[in-house]
Amino acid sequence: MKVLLLTDQNIESDRTFVIGGWIQSFINALKDSRTLQPGVVGTAQNRSSKKTVDHVTFYMVGDHAGNPVKRIIDRWRCKIEDRRVIAGYVDAMHDFQPDIIHIFGVESFVCRVIPFAQCKVVVHLQGILNPCLNAWFPPAVSKKLSVLKSFRLFDSVRGITLGRAYRRFAKIAAREQEYFKNIRFAMGRTHWDKTITLNFMNGVHYFHVEELLRSEFFAAQQWQLLKNDSTFRILSILSPNLYKGFDTVLKTAALLVRLNIKFDWHICGAAASDKAVKTIERTVKSRFKESSVYFHGKKNATEVVEMMHQSNLYVHPSYIENSANSVCEAQLLGMPVVATNVGGTASIIENGKTGILVPANDPYYLAGVINSLMQNPETAAALGAKARVAALRRHDRNTVIQNVEAVYSEIYSSKVQD
Repeated sequence: MKVLLLTDQNIESDRTFVIGGWIQSFINALKDSRTLQPGVVGTAQNRSSKKTVDHVTFYMVGDHAGNPVKRIIDRWRCKIEDRRVIAGYVDAMHDFQPDIIHIFGVESFVCRVIPFAQCKVVVHLQGILNPCLNAWFPPAVSKKLSVLKSFRLFDSVRGITLGRAYRRFAKIAAREQEYFKNIRFAMGRTHWDKTITLNFMNGVHYFHVEELLRSEFFAAQQWQLLKNDSTFRILSILSPNLYKGFDTVLKTAALLVRLNIKFDWHICGAAASDKAVKTIERTVKSRFKESSVYFHGKKNATEVVEMMHQSNLYVHPSYIENSANSVCEAQLLGMPVVATNVGGTASIIENGKTGILVPANDPYYLAGVINSLMQNPETAAALGAKARVAALRRHDRNTVIQNVEAVYSEIYSSKVQD
């Protein structure tokens, strides 16, 4: 069966011609399937091209980003898609002639190709943006306040303000609602995305498919309890969006300082210079560094594994999630995890057994849980050990691929019309 995987991400790479992350893990697994012939379509900064690597056909569609002036104009217009790029995806579909088209993300512009498909299309749910839009601004941070707190003239001229980021996000969320009408088959992995799918996508057929995590986390040594270390190290991996809970981090860290706890809180993904981070500092009127919170920016998988091994606890304070990959990766290593009980997080954490769930926007309770786990390291280690067992079973490569093959077969044989 020929399956064409469509992603809106850049798939250029000197070695693999595909992005990192769980999508790459998924593609790598499909290569080994005896029943599937995969192809991949994604964007590229240069001209469109086609290449075959390890029996996988890659279509790299030029993103037509243009010169710097055009990019600034597009940001000012909050442009969210390019018809020429969409046409490139359609051309790839016609060239590959797939039996199934698999789209990553209902929020992706790639869903524009669904009306042009001549075969069944399944959309793999990632984050669903309309709930994220609803949770965009943390408590006490309004749209107006966030724009004022983050305003910088030079950034405004370049069109990279938080206000424009919000407008662009809102446009993508509105487009996502349009897509809901055209999707007939969806893959998801949590009670949360299933509930949204079955209630807001009319006539959709939902399939439960777990994600494949990055290979570095399967190959890594199991997390071990850190002993004889005077400083308690907390790790979070957060993208630079306001709804990721930076305000909760800052308030919780301040409470830990008040409790005279010696700790460091390290954050990957976001950088200290990001607008979301600066906006929270100006709103809360406190600096992260003063409360022992340090930002490290983007890190690759190997670097994240190393930081997890050097940390005592993983904390995920987001206001909305489906199932955060970073939480799953921490569990896979056997690391104790504390996360806010939002979205689909309860589908991957059994409270009190494979992690601790806490309310969103409750820094006092979060600080108390962190202090309790610090005082009871064996309890924390037991949570991590049980989480590892669950994660190894949930993300097992062979099981996931067998499930995917079965889903493809069922969709292909279905009499449901797109």
